[in-house]
Amino acid sequence: MLHEQKLVLEEYMRLLGNPTFREMAADSGIQLTRLFRIMNGMEMRLKEYLILKKRVEELESSNDLQTLAFKCKASLSGRARKELEELMKRFLKQQQLMAA
Repeated sequence: MLHEQKLVLEEYMRLLGNPTFREMAADSGIQLTRLFRIMNGMEMRLKEYLILKKRVEELESSNDLQTLAFKCKASLSGRARKELEELMKRFLKQQQLMAA
């Protein structure tokens, strides 16, 4: 297995919290038996590599925002959290108005 493939797989597994083969297949759309073979050392096809790499990027971007939100909730004062909440509501409202 190539080094890049191994890194993508390890990161994917870490972000999903060590999922089962079935969970990985459902999340990625890659066949269960193919995932089993890949996890046991078979080389990935380009399409499979790109699917997993894209999922890693998606999971990382959503995970970063969630992590930041939890840190803010835990460490900011009530007033600061309220200001942040209001700011987020304004951004959402602005997006909704622009989309309409």
